[in-house]
Amino acid sequence: MPGSFNGFNVGVNGGTGMVWQVGGLINLTNTDLNVGGLFGPAVGQMTISNGTTLARRVFVGGQGGGNGTLTMAGGTLIASNLSVNNTSRLFLNKGLVQTFAASFASTPTFVVGDGTNTAEFNLLGGTNSFATGLRVASGSLLTGNGTIVANVTTPA
Repeated sequence: MPGSFNGFNVGVNGGTGMVWQVGGLINLTNTDLNVGGLFGPAVGQMTISNGTTLARRVFVGGQGGGNGTLTMAGGTLIASNLSVNNTSRLFLNKGLVQTFAASFASTPTFVVGDGTNTAEFNLLGGTNSFATGLRVASGSLLTGNGTIVANVTTPA
């Protein structure tokens, strides 16, 4: 069975959900974070502007083919596995994302940073796949180690 009934779900089974984390700790190290559906399509939006979210697995678009948007506007997201489906987006405008493995489907090119604020994508090993590429904006960082499966562009 995919996922966990004990996970943290933003938008479930045809519904809509929204979460804005402005501080503190969301600790999901033994379960999943689903933004945009668990067992069926839904719409989910989550913004992390401060604080830390720890999760075993993060599914943007959920595990049920939903639509999800996860926006990093500061703070930290740490996940063993990060998956973004082809109808969903992860915006890393500011803050830190750490993953052991990541998979981005046919979304627009994944961009680290917004060119104004500092953002960091830290690879903790494993394989990180970006179907339509990975771009690091001016003033932002791609750090750590691991395998990147993508065309990578950085500021000149």
